[in-house]
Amino acid sequence: MHTLFFEGEIHGEDEYVASPSLVTPQEMKLAELLISQLATDFDPSKFKDQRMARIQASIEAKIEGGGAASERQTGKPAAPVVDILDALRRSLERKPPAQETGGGKKPKRRKAGA
Repeated sequence: MHTLFFEGEIHGEDEYVASPSLVTPQEMKLAELLISQLATDFDPSKFKDQRMARIQASIEAKIEGGGAASERQTGKPAAPVVDILDALRRSLERKPPAQETGGGKKPKRRKAGA
């Protein structure tokens, strides 16, 4: 199944009509055989909404006061918080490397068509 979000994702039935003359009788028999063997009744109990399960677990963990469930499950410590302004100041305090000027010459321009 696929969720459609925009009008442009919806296509008319006439876009998917195939000419029966393009399909051989053997291909049609094979397609019907495959469909009949793979067809089954839809059982929604076979599918679990993992996203909602994670959200519910996170809500329950926060209610219990244990923080977010995803943080507990991964077992990884949170990354340290970096003071961006301090890091910028330190990078500006470093002296830039000496740049070579190349003798003050400008690069030659090539002529069009050359």
